[in-house]
Amino acid sequence: MTTQTAESSANYSDRLVSIVLIAQLILTFLVTIIFWVFSGNVSGYSALLGGISAVVPNSFLAFRLSLYGSDKNTLLETAFFGEVGKVFLTLIMLSLIFLFVRPLYPGAFFVGFIGGLLAVLSGIVSPHIFKNEGVNC
Repeated sequence: MTTQTAESSANYSDRLVSIVLIAQLILTFLVTIIFWVFSGNVSGYSALLGGISAVVPNSFLAFRLSLYGSDKNTLLETAFFGEVGKVFLTLIMLSLIFLFVRPLYPGAFFVGFIGGLLAVLSGIVSPHIFKNEGVNC
């Protein structure tokens, strides 16, 4: 792989990660607004906390993976520890929220959480959008 190809691939990866994280934030805020408007304050902040519980760990993993740079030898190790950290961060956030946030509507919380997780699917759709724009994937 040439240096130019590696840089192009890294730029594409960074762009895709940014799109996924932005999609997670947008979906989290949309779900929050819908719950806030139709179900009140408690449902709104419950949905917001759920979405944030999905976005923050994914951001941690994205940051962790961006640190490896072009060193392919450490990518697997970095990805493994990043994913382990993501899982622990998710567990800690969920535990703290359910222990200390009162009142909390679990239904709204999990809709926000699952919505934030489903936004990761935008990473699957994005390459098709980029191909239509003429960007090499």
